[in-house]
Amino acid sequence: MATALEQGVASKGGSSVLIDEYTATWCQICAVVDPLVPIFLEPNGERVAYVSIHPDDGIDLLGNNASTTRIDWLLGDPVGTPTFIFDGGEKLIGSVTPSQLHSELLRAESARPRFSELQLSVSREASALILELVLTGVLGEGEMLSLLITEDGVSSFDPAGEPMESDHVLRAMISVELSADDSNLVLAAPDDTHAAWNASASTISVILRATVNISGDWDIGSLGFVGIHEARTSAGHSVLGAVQVVQRESPDVEKSTNALWLLAAGTVLAGGIALASGMLFGISRTRSTSEE
Repeated sequence: MATALEQGVASKGGSSVLIDEYTATWCQICAVVDPLVPIFLEPNGERVAYVSIHPDDGIDLLGNNASTTRIDWLLGDPVGTPTFIFDGGEKLIGSVTPSQLHSELLRAESARPRFSELQLSVSREASALILELVLTGVLGEGEMLSLLITEDGVSSFDPAGEPMESDHVLRAMISVELSADDSNLVLAAPDDTHAAWNASASTISVILRATVNISGDWDIGSLGFVGIHEARTSAGHSVLGAVQVVQRESPDVEKSTNALWLLAAGTVLAGGIALASGMLFGISRTRSTSEE
């Protein structure tokens, strides 16, 4: 079946708040919280660019080098699952509800005085994806452009060993630091032999182009793409702008919230379940050092 990628898809913006969720298939709280995320995502549309990052720990089959790197950048030492990171800074941890995610989204939007202007385009040529991210302006010290490829409907198993599907799973990432004088590949994952890239910078724009070979286990029609202008400095991690390209409608919310492996929405209020880190079932909030 032909996909939108054969004709090319594109999006222009930069105002989307990036939410990285550190989650795991073995996490009991995540099995309750994650199916509720579409309730938050659907009405917010382009306001949110959402990425699910899993640990590459030998247990969670959805973890990879890209997600491991992103977890290290954003969290260093993770405190527990699930953790929702807003624009690389504020974090919500534990039993998070859609209304709490929405409240934090509003805070993140108001905390960003301006956003980077970005344009992301994606097309398919034979067995490769061609991605281009354009930033209007220049990159400052410690800043970089990142291209993320995600996939919906990725099969795995929940904590009870039952089949499950996960959406927005990070599959690959290319991050490049560059200026008018130099460029530096920070990461090409899952493997730098799977991607080729080139970048150019001028006094008015920065362009990152990448060719990524399509992995045999990817469902092409279920892929999503996120372009990010972000910074990694001694003060912490921050997102300056984000834009996304999606190929299909958001997952059916009613189906998500009534999935058999959800157990029951009421279990969100149940206590006594501990995070893998030993943290009690609940929600906590932290702020990055860059905001202090």
